[in-house]
Amino acid sequence: MRRFKLTLVLVSMFLLILASFSTLADQHGKKEMGEYQRAGQKMQHRHEYGKKEMEAAEKPCSANTCGTQEGCKNKNCMGENCPYCSSKKKNINPQTMCPIMEGKIDKKYSAVHKGKKVYFCCADCVNEFKKNPDKYVKQIEDEGITLEKVVKPQTTCPIMGKSINKKYSAEHKGKRVYFCCAGCESKFKKNPEKYMKQLEKQGITLEKVVKPQKTCPVMGGNITSKHYADYQGKRVYFCCPGCSAKFKENPQQYLKKLEKLGEVPEEIKTVQ
Repeated sequence: MRRFKLTLVLVSMFLLILASFSTLADQHGKKEMGEYQRAGQKMQHRHEYGKKEMEAAEKPCSANTCGTQEGCKNKNCMGENCPYCSSKKKNINPQTMCPIMEGKIDKKYSAVHKGKKVYFCCADCVNEFKKNPDKYVKQIEDEGITLEKVVKPQTTCPIMGKSINKKYSAEHKGKRVYFCCAGCESKFKKNPEKYMKQLEKQGITLEKVVKPQKTCPVMGGNITSKHYADYQGKRVYFCCPGCSAKFKENPQQYLKKLEKLGEVPEEIKTVQ
């Protein structure tokens, strides 16, 4: 009888242990299955993301004339309407690391160069940056970092350093420069590039002069209303039919030329 009871106890214990192992195995299996499912979902997400990016890169733009954007990887890029370019423009990558020591930035330490604000980890890095600012700004932007833009209006004369008087001004490459007196205005006109570079180094944002188009963006001659091309809602005029054909090969390049001159193409009026 004792032997029978002992056997019964041992069998019960064995069944309990077996049940425990079965529960643990089941839980482990569910956990493992859950991990496999999550991994599968991640892979599917990556596949879908990659597929969408590829579709965007392959999809031709809706613009009628190709105006390839600089740096766009889309072989069918057609300017401002390109899905690849427009999606990239939305991605803003702010500065978080010091370009000198590569430590975390402290916003107490900063410098402005050509209208862009750069942050550093300490005062020593600010001084080091000032020795070669173009080098470090290029380094930052090559890493895809978007620097803060600083609008610094002109308040002093680039010749004498005195306060400007808006009665005295000169226009150069689509930008207006103010002076303290007529003498400074005349001096500026003798060597405008020298003073424009000086203002640019100070990070000063000059007023843009908006004027109607009068220059052919291809040859630089006077335009005629006989020869023109319509592009993205704007009518661009030329000096001859040859320039009109040349423009169509790369419209963005020639529109940038007009922008530098401060000339704005005519808007095409739509009849409603």
